[in-house]
Amino acid sequence: MSTEGSSDLRAKLGNRIRARRDEMGLNQQEFADLAEVGVNTVIRMERGEFALKRGRTWPKVETALGWPGGYFDDYLAGDADDDLEARYRRETVAPGKLVAIVEDMIYEAFIAAAPDTPLREIDKAKRAAFEVLHRHGIEVAKRHPEASKGTETDS
Repeated sequence: MSTEGSSDLRAKLGNRIRARRDEMGLNQQEFADLAEVGVNTVIRMERGEFALKRGRTWPKVETALGWPGGYFDDYLAGDADDDLEARYRRETVAPGKLVAIVEDMIYEAFIAAAPDTPLREIDKAKRAAFEVLHRHGIEVAKRHPEASKGTETDS
């Protein structure tokens, strides 16, 4: 089967795109912004109206959905089975959980490498880690409630 897939497969893929976007908690405009495509592109893709070749849009949308490049090609080639979903499934982490994960990683690393490190130094490392995330375009809207615990009083 060619990359264009049958109209039935394109419609099913459009439904999967919509379901994944809904799962991510994004409306069409928010998703379009994330994928760096126009909202009309998202609307058309969710209807199963795909360009017949890969181009630049498919990889952007696949990435924004958390699916690696090639997912649309495989799906439209008829590989729409549970194994395909399992191969391409990625976990979406809520911002609050991401903060907690980053903080736990830093804390555990410091404790393993230098158990006597003062809490204020660990907090500095946490802030630096969030700056790195920021530089890479990952915005964490809400800091974990314990992100700055002890920082103000340990001067």
